[in-house]
Amino acid sequence: MSTANVEKYSPGLHHLTTDVIVVGGGASGYFAAISAKTHHPHKRVLLLEATGKPLQKVLISGGGRCNVTHACYDARELIAHYPRGGKGGKALLGLFHAFGPGDTISWFAEQGVTLTTEADGRLFPDTNTSETIAHCLQDTARTLGVETRLNTRINALMRFTEDEQPLWRLTTTEGKSFEAPEVILSLGGARPGFDLVAGVGVPMTSGVPSLFTFNSPDKRLQGLSGVSFKQVSAWLKADSNYPVSAEQSGPLLITHWGLSGPAVLRLSAWEARRLFACGYQAQVAVNVLPALSAAQVLMALKDYRQAHPKRLVVRHAPDEFVGIPQRFWEATVAYCGIPETLQWGNLAKAQMQALVASLTEGTFAITGKGVFKEEFVTAGGVDWDGLHGNTLECKAAPGLYIVGELLNADGITGGFNFQLAWSSGWVAGQLKGAFQ
Repeated sequence: MSTANVEKYSPGLHHLTTDVIVVGGGASGYFAAISAKTHHPHKRVLLLEATGKPLQKVLISGGGRCNVTHACYDARELIAHYPRGGKGGKALLGLFHAFGPGDTISWFAEQGVTLTTEADGRLFPDTNTSETIAHCLQDTARTLGVETRLNTRINALMRFTEDEQPLWRLTTTEGKSFEAPEVILSLGGARPGFDLVAGVGVPMTSGVPSLFTFNSPDKRLQGLSGVSFKQVSAWLKADSNYPVSAEQSGPLLITHWGLSGPAVLRLSAWEARRLFACGYQAQVAVNVLPALSAAQVLMALKDYRQAHPKRLVVRHAPDEFVGIPQRFWEATVAYCGIPETLQWGNLAKAQMQALVASLTEGTFAITGKGVFKEEFVTAGGVDWDGLHGNTLECKAAPGLYIVGELLNADGITGGFNFQLAWSSGWVAGQLKGAFQ
């Protein structure tokens, strides 16, 4: 569409016809708009945001620091951090080859934003505030000429033809409409976005929560809020419907409601659908000594019993257990039925076996999920089989592109979901679909 035929919007007009409409003012939406204007500077790009505050997830993510991406530069290694991504993550390969973490770092550097890599591979702005990222996106979009309209909620989407020109019409809750031949949807994982896409015949997988903490009433956790571990492994135990899950590892945090931290969040991501199916009623096993085998843990207990027979079990743990906080050790000893007055020299074989089981495969009942608001994402979205993978255009709906969390792809915590936002936004914004 020529810009000469674009009708300029004013509040008094009922509708606006433009070249490209991006729906959703989140990370992927802003980046898609920026990409569209970068690759097609002659086109008029309009970004619509339902609320008055765009980029809210960017602003609150990472505790207000914004974990922009992760220092994983091999696309094949990168896809291993996404529980869903189409056929074992292969659908994501093209996206990350086209625009990966290295490209993200370079792009922000070109805008004057330096990203700093932390020891665990996460990258944050060197200012240590998410406002830097939000301002960068908004300022860049404004400089390129992206038009933005806030408080504009879309509740209907339809495709029609006018003067042999295929167009998309988007209608707001107030009855106003916006029309364009190309539309990029960045609506996150909320129900309205799913309904909007499903309404135009695009195949979808229903959305369920991912990246959440575990509610657990286990008595061992009572009074231990704030206790943390640098490294554990965790997995869901088998039940009548599912086999035992694969182990996930990372730091663990005990909270007043149960279990949190990267190990739990990763497990919740990989097992999102299983946990949804069982109503978040399950058993999670935790190994707080992942560097040691059960046999090695038992040997450490025996060696300590022989070396320090007069010490109280509840007060002293083997040196090999240095990663276990004292408060947790005391709670574990009590859980295993070991009296506070028992000395190591009197520790029975059955009591040692109970300690080994509690430390290497401690089982905690999950009775629900907590919402991890900073990193909350949705498992589900537009199926990859319904998309042209190299453009993210819907096969059944030419001119309609899907980006970000609306895709049936999501990553674990650590900057991977934002990387998906940048990659999908950049690729879709090139607008290499049916009308090009």
